[in-house]
Amino acid sequence: MPSEEGPSTRSVHAASARDPVTGSILPPIVESAAFAFADLETWQKVALRQAAGDTYSRNSNPTERQLERKVAALEGADAGLSFATGMAAIHTTLFALLEPGQRAVTIRDAYGATYLHFTQILPRFGIDCEVCETEEEEEILAAI
Repeated sequence: MPSEEGPSTRSVHAASARDPVTGSILPPIVESAAFAFADLETWQKVALRQAAGDTYSRNSNPTERQLERKVAALEGADAGLSFATGMAAIHTTLFALLEPGQRAVTIRDAYGATYLHFTQILPRFGIDCEVCETEEEEEILAAI
């Protein structure tokens, strides 16, 4: 009976493949900001996500996709999503989960930009925010 791979084995081998061009067993770090295309039509399909590929590294690049696949494999998830900053991750998560008319709860001692996001940005989109005192566990539980 085969055993399930442990976290150390998964961290090395999960979502890994030999590079078809170089034969490298480690993913290359792609430093290019822009990518070449045979013609405008191909670029347009990639830009509109109708075909696989990358147009500009600010939007996506092969190294980023490899990181996302690796983290997803380590977490046992179907897919992963990476961000350049913590606030980008927080913003995306909040707007993916919340809709106008819903309520979010945060603590007064949250990271400054996070606190402002809850108290200044979310209300602009019809999402109410309740701020609780950090050390008041019962207040937080009641708000949730």
